[in-house]
Amino acid sequence: YMRYNVKPALLRNYQLAQQPHFKLLMDNEIQTYKLIRLHSSGDFFSAKYIQDWIWISSRHPDTQFLAFTHAWSMPALWPHLEEWGSLPNCRLWLSIDPTSPTPPNWPLKAYIEGTRGASVPNCPKQLYHSNCHACQRCFYQTHGVVTFKTHLYGWDARRSNNAQVTTHRL
Repeated sequence: YMRYNVKPALLRNYQLAQQPHFKLLMDNEIQTYKLIRLHSSGDFFSAKYIQDWIWISSRHPDTQFLAFTHAWSMPALWPHLEEWGSLPNCRLWLSIDPTSPTPPNWPLKAYIEGTRGASVPNCPKQLYHSNCHACQRCFYQTHGVVTFKTHLYGWDARRSNNAQVTTHRL
């Protein structure tokens, strides 16, 4: 995410996600995909956006959707996230770091190492230099915990700059 073209692409995607025709574009775009990971960088940002994903995911029962999110800590978004994560083809992982409040009772939790409640890092992608689509564990697991190593360009880099870490990440 440090390459020069990533930030403009993420901004373009964010702007597209706010358009009224977003869900129709995505519905058409994902016709041939069987595994979709939402937000490799970014997060759910509004109730309408989550409702769009509920609509999209419901229309593609043979596609498995995966999302890691910090947005669970925003009370206005949690009911919508819970609805999306309860769809049979969706896996919602609550992202939890040392700055997170106590998470709700939910079967899938993803910790950053060093966070209270985290185990030793156990993400096969990170441990074996694989990738999410090769592993697929998080796409199909229905309950459990995954712990990620801290990325130098991620959570700990923001903290080392004394930047304020928020639970709403775009």
